[in-house]
Amino acid sequence: MIALAHTGPSDEPYREGAENSAFYLADVPHIDAVIFGHSHRLFPNKEFAKSPNADIVKGTVKGVPESMAGYWANNISVVDLGLTEHNGKWIVTEGRAALRPILMQRTKSACRK
Repeated sequence: MIALAHTGPSDEPYREGAENSAFYLADVPHIDAVIFGHSHRLFPNKEFAKSPNADIVKGTVKGVPESMAGYWANNISVVDLGLTEHNGKWIVTEGRAALRPILMQRTKSACRK
């Protein structure tokens, strides 16, 4: 199951009704990946390097691939899931998430004539 959530990331202790709860979705059984957005930030990226449950190299939170793609379609989220057949059913055995920029960022010098 892939969760699409209008929420942002937070390392604060869980509380019901929290505005930013994307990282807590990694604790929900049967969720294999999370695509989220609310705060217009990027995940994975180095901003979250010190988040205790985040792996910014693999793009995971507690082992669950999660991604937030910024704003104005400047990135897309790419989630790769590894599947294994077990007793006639496919199960997710691994996963990772990453961002891919889709718009060129202009610098001030690039805008000058």
